[in-house]
Amino acid sequence: MAIEVLVVDDDEVDREMLKKAIGSLGTITDVATGSECIRLIEDRPIGLILLDYKLPDYNGLEVISQVMNLRPETAIIVVTGFDSPELEKAVKDAGALDCVPKNQVTVEFMMKTVMDNLLAYRNTMEMRSKKLEEDMAVLDNIIKVTKQKLSAYDKPEES
Repeated sequence: MAIEVLVVDDDEVDREMLKKAIGSLGTITDVATGSECIRLIEDRPIGLILLDYKLPDYNGLEVISQVMNLRPETAIIVVTGFDSPELEKAVKDAGALDCVPKNQVTVEFMMKTVMDNLLAYRNTMEMRSKKLEEDMAVLDNIIKVTKQKLSAYDKPEES
């Protein structure tokens, strides 16, 4: 099954480079602004977003925030010309999986980066799913016990 990838970059040359680097992943759509990205996310789920940090209308943190609010299951990798540990920490804290310098983008590097990040993301989602199942089991037990206790109040008192 192919993944739907959205490439968001205001530079057409960089968009084409990223599309070429991940071309075999699946269906690729590209846009030039954060607004276009958000509109697409509102319309349909996207599996992976490759997001330039500096866009004409938003910065990467603003786009990440809006995407996470709309579709928190979306995987985001920031691809930027502004390589710094502070930026990498900020985008990861905001919800991105990774922050990749544009000068490192090659087909092999991007495929490995995407694969590694999606595997890690899948493992995280799997752990969350298991935790959710455990929490649901606890809630089911609480509901069962509460129903049993409430049913005692529903029975007429014997004289």
